[in-house]
Amino acid sequence: MTRCGKAALSLGTVFVAAVAMLFLFAGRWLSAPAQPAVQADLIVALGGDSGARVLTAARLYRENWAPRVLMTGIEGGDARARDVLLELRARLLVAQGVPPEALLFEQTAGNSREEAAAVHALMARERRQRVLAVSDLPCL
Repeated sequence: MTRCGKAALSLGTVFVAAVAMLFLFAGRWLSAPAQPAVQADLIVALGGDSGARVLTAARLYRENWAPRVLMTGIEGGDARARDVLLELRARLLVAQGVPPEALLFEQTAGNSREEAAAVHALMARERRQRVLAVSDLPCL
């Protein structure tokens, strides 16, 4: 192999190694800077789930992330069932160690937009600024 061929091969190897390193560490370079966790004024367990959101809200409450838990209306379905479903969710929270006096209820929301508006109104009315909203990760 000629001297130019060896230099090109070496340069190509360095280039391939650099590209490989770029892909290996791209997540670090592209991720948002870490921010310290901040306690909230309220944990919101959004409606429309089968219990996982409530269990997560209970865990966050037990870990002292916020002093209150708000459960929003059950999305979809018959509005007459909302009170019963909210009561079942409340029982699950209490069974998980959340005291009844820490619970708040939003019973009118029937979809995500209404939930957001109701939570916003409650936050403004009670002069609360930080909320932890418990929802689901998107399916990719």
